[in-house]
Amino acid sequence: MEELSNWFWNADFWLPVNMTWSDFESNDPNMRLATASDLRIIPFLTVLIIMVRAIVETCIAAPIGRMYALKDNANSIPAPNSILELAYKKYRKILPHDSASLEKITNDSGLTQRQIERWWRKRKLVGKPSELSRFCETLWRLMFYFGIFLYGLYTLWDKSWFTNTRDAWIGWPRQHVSDDLWWYYMVEISFYVSLVVSSFRDVKRSDFWEMMIHHAATLVLLCGSFCITSIRIGSLIMLIHDSGDYWLEAAKLARYLKYQKTCDFLFLMFTVVWFVTRICLLPYRITWSCHYESWEIMGAYRSWYMFMPMMYTLQVLHIIWFGIILRMLFAYVIKGDQAKDIRSDDEQSDADEVNDWDKKNGISADGNANIDFQTEHTSSDYSELTHRNVAAGKS
Repeated sequence: MEELSNWFWNADFWLPVNMTWSDFESNDPNMRLATASDLRIIPFLTVLIIMVRAIVETCIAAPIGRMYALKDNANSIPAPNSILELAYKKYRKILPHDSASLEKITNDSGLTQRQIERWWRKRKLVGKPSELSRFCETLWRLMFYFGIFLYGLYTLWDKSWFTNTRDAWIGWPRQHVSDDLWWYYMVEISFYVSLVVSSFRDVKRSDFWEMMIHHAATLVLLCGSFCITSIRIGSLIMLIHDSGDYWLEAAKLARYLKYQKTCDFLFLMFTVVWFVTRICLLPYRITWSCHYESWEIMGAYRSWYMFMPMMYTLQVLHIIWFGIILRMLFAYVIKGDQAKDIRSDDEQSDADEVNDWDKKNGISADGNANIDFQTEHTSSDYSELTHRNVAAGKS
């Protein structure tokens, strides 16, 4: 075990030339240096954050959501049909479009193509969280993002590297870590770990894997920078990320509560903040400082070649997401479409539209069509609805 530890913490990889881990030690009782052993608190803080989230969602968010009459019922389950269930699993949840396969399913089930399409859509929504569940998750994220942003701003406001990035490297590696900065780091790392842990039970979004890559890169940067005491520049990266997230969650919250004008304003603010912080400040101040100022002051080291690709990965994701934001903004400002979450809940918008469409077209809650369903409505109604849902899913 000791050999594995020595191999992993090889100073030749992590540190600049002619530097060892003993250089990270200090005999000054008034100087607190970051050490890898500090990260042992992360699992406990992660569990605590998950517990606090459960309390917030249950005791605060849920009552507010019910007060605004948000839907708490699970998505309606389609009528049991063993033939359609087998076809659903066979085609991996995707309804086949070729006429031969569709005709076979129609003949075997004894249902019309329209009824099969409806059953398929409802089957895909089974197990998806309700509107109230999504509201609770959003309110929790808003509270955390806004709270941690204020704490980070309070922590860094009087620090010299807040305005001068060169100071983030001067004096390294013996840089004192104040209590407020230490806790800022620990809570941030724990929260990102909790996001990874809870991501498989939270609302699935269209950019699920992009977010997993983002969280992984962020955790590598945060934990790595903490272990080599590059906490000052890491704290700036955290603050930049925290400054924009709560605007998006606030916009989503306003949308759930039907405050559309407020939602519009918050989304516009989110777009501006995202552009200023993640498209301008992050690459031109922080990444530039990591690329040039760190080498000038600290010298070259091998782990730099691990950290910098992570920074570039984050920047590429930010540019991709900003493109999606601009596309949404264009659709909203120019075309006047209703603004939706840029990281749309996977198929969640389908649920409400399916229910409304059912009532309009005379379909019962168990998924069975009334007798006059086929004669009164043409297939163009369904195609139009599907087109709208696909567009919403991409937004």
